[in-house]
Amino acid sequence: MFPSSREPEEPTRSIHHQWAILRWRAGLPSDIRLHDLRHTYASHAIMQGQSLTMAGKLLGHANPASTERYAHLDGKYLAAAAERVAINVASMIAGKAEGLDKIVYSSNIQS
Repeated sequence: MFPSSREPEEPTRSIHHQWAILRWRAGLPSDIRLHDLRHTYASHAIMQGQSLTMAGKLLGHANPASTERYAHLDGKYLAAAAERVAINVASMIAGKAEGLDKIVYSSNIQS
């Protein structure tokens, strides 16, 4: 994917220099790693409603357990999910809902 500048038929052994230039041009903090971007990508995919399976496929994971480590969910997302469940449970207690399978999840979670 990244050919060596000295030996174009061979891959580069390190992309640290290129990553530093890209990071600087993009205005990213100097301590951000490429791997951090994968975590962010996976977390946002899941928070936008993609399943762990789909996020894993987007990242090229063969094992769903790998994706679970990437899925750091935002506190607002977790709070919104807890609120939806609490509303449904309160409705069940009041006799207004048949169960959690009837809950409608909003894809419009504000971040």
